[in-house]
Amino acid sequence: MRHSPKSLHPAPRWRPSLGALSAALAAGLLLSTTTGCEDRSAAEKATAVFYRYQDALFAGDRKALRRLLSVESREIVAQLPLQRVRDKQRLEVIDTVVQRPEVLITVRDPNRNGAESHYVVVKERGELVLDLLATTAYNHIERATPGGIPTFSPNSLPADEIARIRSRSAIAFR
Repeated sequence: MRHSPKSLHPAPRWRPSLGALSAALAAGLLLSTTTGCEDRSAAEKATAVFYRYQDALFAGDRKALRRLLSVESREIVAQLPLQRVRDKQRLEVIDTVVQRPEVLITVRDPNRNGAESHYVVVKERGELVLDLLATTAYNHIERATPGGIPTFSPNSLPADEIARIRSRSAIAFR
């Protein structure tokens, strides 16, 4: 290992030229802008799928809904109350974020005082589709039950319960 005369630190064996640094920087910028463009394109396509989903929902077109939903989500199309949807306002898309392999669409619901929720768009068989099961799971909020945290305290079993358990275990171990 060589040492530079004024320092005890090893001298680098290779010093990148200005041209090599410029090429690496340009490649990095190109890669980051390409990825950004791909994400933007994926976000735009996912948002378009969501708008087509709303169009089909408000039109009551169950066939179009099935095409826009994931395989698992298609099973519930028959139970969707499409007649109730027609009286509602459309959801407003606030933001679309690509979180590979999913795209998360944030919406505001004017029918629920502007409450925000999310829809999940996934790629299935080469097509972007809305996954209502993932959407439900993503929006699921656990709520505490009244009464706070449950506490458990040991209780002794009644004598008749102990006798019943012993008789069952005696039969089981014969």
